[in-house]
Amino acid sequence: MYLTKIELDPRRRFARRLLGSPQVMHAVVMKACDLGRSIDGDRGDPAGSTSEDLPAHAETPTSIGVEASSARAETSAAGRVLWRVDQGGFGVALYVLSPMRPDMSQIEADATSSQLARTLDYEGFLSRLAEGQTWAFRLAANPVHNENRGPDKRGKRYGHVTARQQRDWLLRRAEKQGFSIPMASAGPGLTRHSGDGRAERVELGENGKLGGAAAREQNVVAAEALEGSAEQDDDPNDRASLLVIRREKPVFDRKDRETQKSGRVTIGRVVYEGILRIEDVRAFRQMLINGLGPSKAYGCGLMTLALPRE
Repeated sequence: MYLTKIELDPRRRFARRLLGSPQVMHAVVMKACDLGRSIDGDRGDPAGSTSEDLPAHAETPTSIGVEASSARAETSAAGRVLWRVDQGGFGVALYVLSPMRPDMSQIEADATSSQLARTLDYEGFLSRLAEGQTWAFRLAANPVHNENRGPDKRGKRYGHVTARQQRDWLLRRAEKQGFSIPMASAGPGLTRHSGDGRAERVELGENGKLGGAAAREQNVVAAEALEGSAEQDDDPNDRASLLVIRREKPVFDRKDRETQKSGRVTIGRVVYEGILRIEDVRAFRQMLINGLGPSKAYGCGLMTLALPRE
């Protein structure tokens, strides 16, 4: 597996096109991965690069014209193609995880301000993971639930709406994916990681609202996480080391492969940050390279890790 990071420039027209449509971004990412070298080929890193040189995550974070070969590249026994866009005061960064080394030349030429992608071998990092380790994480996901529509009918998929529902969705899935999210031990708050790799403590103030620099952007979702708390004051999930830090609903048109009719697609993308503990390293590695939750083709499912601040 390879982990690639490239900083995008929203002033460039092509960058705005990529950021404006998960469908277009998916097509371009898959094209880059289809042109890349196989994981069984050249596995060397760029001169002087190591897995520590690429921050695990930055501050905040089947397609148009994709050929069949590109679709095959999306999923393999060694993992699948995942991508995520992180945005914040540091800028805009695209992360791509892929079984092959991607060719990012089109994005470098048309969507950046002379920035080059950095691609590192992810296998060494995966091999160093072990049960009992604690990591800070960031995950973009699409938390959904299915409602039964009766016998012989496919269930209808709905997105979770409130931050509490979205947090609970991830907490319910943690064990199966090989990790746990511990209760906050140092008072309300957790560690976030900035774009330059520095760690900072995110404090929860009165009524659980975020304090400090995070307050302006995130107090709304933090407050929604407390909805119904009067009836659920003893809910242990409220004390988990987990935050919903951003929510967005990208909308795009997608053509149905069977009917060839176009329909509107809305994705409820949620960005989580928190602290996790690895419980089953094999299941955890599989989650990292195959993604978590639905809408993996459209910027969801990629979890990245960073060392937590003590």
